Amino acid sequence: MSKISEFMNTNVVSVHPDDSIELVVRTFKDMNINGLPVVDTDNKVIGIITARDLLAHSEETKIIPLPYSSDWMYSYVYLLDNITYKKSVEEFLKTSVAEVMRKKVFTVNEHDSWHEAAALMKKREVNRLPVVDEDGKLKGIITRTDLLNFLAEHEVT
Repeated sequence: MSKISEFMNTNVVSVHPDDSIELVVRTFKDMNINGLPVVDTDNKVIGIITARDLLAHSEETKIIPLPYSSDWMYSYVYLLDNITYKKSVEEFLKTSVAEVMRKKVFTVNEHDSWHEAAALMKKREVNRLPVVDEDGKLKGIITRTDLLNFLAEHEVT
């Protein structure tokens, strides 16, 4: 059975807990991704941060009030002047990764099978898994798309 090492992305970008959300947002945009592993100074995986986490944090803290509306029903709409909105965004972007990241991160080892990765993604409802060595150090990452591409190319049954 094929191992994760055969299709994992080894050119993985990560962030540190002290980095800002601004760096995360820029990385998401520049690399066209929506999730990053969070590593400590020894490159050990200590968390993960995704676009979903950013939206949830913004909603929880009300840092950036988002207007809600409906075609058939008017709800409360937050009307902010440009200065207030800009300050809210700036405050959000200064937030540290540590404040937003999920500390419970599911990982796989490069020697695990593609089947183990797929089962873990399904069970834990995650879209990406950092690949770590025996010491928990980041070696790569796999996403659902990587897994699907691998399966399509190899016609695994």
